Amino acid sequence: MNSVVFKIEKLVQEILDQIAIGQYPVVSIPSARNWSETELSGSTNALTLTSNSTTKNFVVRSYERKNGRYSFAVLCRLLSTVYRLLKTNSKSTKRDIYYGDVKFYQYQRNVDKAVDEIIALLDVPRYQLNIVSVAKGLIAGHVRFRDASGMLVDCNRAKQGTLIPNNIESIQDIWTDAQFLLIVEDDATFEKLVQSDCLQRWPPMILVTGKGMPDVSTRLLVRRIWEKYPRMKLFGLFDGDPSGIQIYLVYLCGSLELLSMNSILNLPSLQWIGILPTDIQRLKLPERVLQPLSDYDRNFVVHLKKRQFLVKNLPHVKAELEHLQQLDKKAEIQSLTAISDGFLEKVFLPSKFQLLSLYD
Repeated sequence: MNSVVFKIEKLVQEILDQIAIGQYPVVSIPSARNWSETELSGSTNALTLTSNSTTKNFVVRSYERKNGRYSFAVLCRLLSTVYRLLKTNSKSTKRDIYYGDVKFYQYQRNVDKAVDEIIALLDVPRYQLNIVSVAKGLIAGHVRFRDASGMLVDCNRAKQGTLIPNNIESIQDIWTDAQFLLIVEDDATFEKLVQSDCLQRWPPMILVTGKGMPDVSTRLLVRRIWEKYPRMKLFGLFDGDPSGIQIYLVYLCGSLELLSMNSILNLPSLQWIGILPTDIQRLKLPERVLQPLSDYDRNFVVHLKKRQFLVKNLPHVKAELEHLQQLDKKAEIQSLTAISDGFLEKVFLPSKFQLLSLYD
């Protein structure tokens, strides 16, 4: 916390120094990099900048430009809010900040944008600003942890899963006897598996969902579990479409937006078990449950295949993308119910686990 406070104080002093000599204050904010400047780190398999990347792109916020004064004011207001949160050891969500002064912020997106700019300016993850996300992810199965208040949370007792807290850094202890952890893309599949008897019938396991694209808290909790129990097998179940593949890559390698955090968030041993595009053909899923790729999907596949780290380090993903292009069709996890109602938990997943030697 002290280092972030120091960075804010240093930034504000630079702004004041500009004003003191009669200049309009200017702040240069590092902007997002391009995929062409990324690679996978040899030691962590996390997405990072290439070793020869020297390009620095900036967005300039200047009070001199009339059309930029409001954005500059929002940025300074948010810096003040973050400073207060840190000094008082309190937390807030972006939504709470917005509703704290709707008249000034005008739209939620203005708060979201300024928070992203502060993250880039200070080069810290959002949770270090004490701006937390609304709890989103769910976890169930053979795992217990002690939360920020010291309360013991047993995820095996909650019938609908346990909400993943948004202050993962405050979790004190984690215990599990699970042999594997399964990440599922959506909450509907999570609920289906929790309500079935698989948590009792399968070897001890942990089940997690980020409800689509995962938030930092979900990724950080899974990473902490894996770091404490590095021999635990990690499996991922995602829709057989470009978005599902993108979500898998975020869990596996990280994201462009959080380059500085990827090495503490990614899951290098995560195994993608479905739904693979090759599964669609292998299982002979009926045409009625398949959807044609949209123009957006087709363009997204082309975009994914252009990422050099994927071509160089993840040939299995590239091969599945090519198969998806050839099929020109996609399938959701729920498509498996077209074969039989319990096919997912009784046949598909057990066969995948056996193939990956879970039942050695």
